[in-house]
Amino acid sequence: QYSLGPGSFAGAIATQTRFAGDENSVVGADVSWRPRANDRVSAFVLQSWSDRQGSRDAGVAMLANYFSNSKRLTVGGQIEHYDRGFAMDTAFYNRVGFTSGWGYTEYSFYPDKTRYPWLRRVSPFVFVSGGRDRIEQGDERLAVFGGRFRFTRQGFLRVDRILGQEPWAGREYDIDRWRANGEVQLQRWISLDASWDVGGAIFYDRESPFAGRSRTFSAGTTFQPTGRFSEQVNYTREAFDRADTGARVYTIDILNTRTTYQFTPQLFVRAIAQYDSDQRRVLTDLLGSYELRPGTVVYAGYGALFEQREFRDGQWIERQGRYVGTGRGLFFKASYLHRF
Repeated sequence: QYSLGPGSFAGAIATQTRFAGDENSVVGADVSWRPRANDRVSAFVLQSWSDRQGSRDAGVAMLANYFSNSKRLTVGGQIEHYDRGFAMDTAFYNRVGFTSGWGYTEYSFYPDKTRYPWLRRVSPFVFVSGGRDRIEQGDERLAVFGGRFRFTRQGFLRVDRILGQEPWAGREYDIDRWRANGEVQLQRWISLDASWDVGGAIFYDRESPFAGRSRTFSAGTTFQPTGRFSEQVNYTREAFDRADTGARVYTIDILNTRTTYQFTPQLFVRAIAQYDSDQRRVLTDLLGSYELRPGTVVYAGYGALFEQREFRDGQWIERQGRYVGTGRGLFFKASYLHRF
């Protein structure tokens, strides 16, 4: 990486991985330029070569974007392209085989605090995108219209509507959804958050996909009566119905809890539990750590998986009977830092 000035740089990258007969090589370059304090321009280009058990492929990935942010106005845009054959084993990316671009604009209003002491900022926004998905063989278009509202007590509310179309397995599906999410710090020791999402959706099946309608609701709280104890609870429910008949396809309930206790500045314990009604399982995880000083830490953990099943006629029957332990794990880790 080479510095081009405050907040600006140009860089190059080269990676190569080999595993079990597969090989992946990538070279590329990127640049980030800040012409003014509120503006940023960045771009990258990557070229990959892959050999998967004798099957060779290559591809290019390119991206360029621009953002400008001030107290009142935020604008941005991006274009990107990924070849079908692009692959980078050392990176995370969602998909390949598409070309798309998007733009975003947001303008903020600051109401008079004397007239509206509970309201801090109102920010309407617009997001539009479009492109071609060569894997799914269709055009994608999306427009999001909405607003963000910020209140006292760290209150936040976002409401928006999504319109557009999404390709999947050679077909193009209309998208029309409403979304809302918010959070508030009621007291120093408790906060609440919730989200709601309803509208057209896709049943992502390669053989027989179909249009549907989904409804998702989520709510959570963080309870922290003291500086040592913290409890987080989150519940999510999602239901999916067919668009043509209205028949229920599935309903999923997920409950997550996270409990933390800080015994001393060096010693803490964390416990996590998750219930998944679709998989009919309960996942638990317990972690403890002791930090003698920064960089010198000891960790110990235990995890267990419980699934609903019963043994009948010489075989396990899934999602029936009682919950039994099907997996356990124990780990220990220590690190020591010596400063010269």
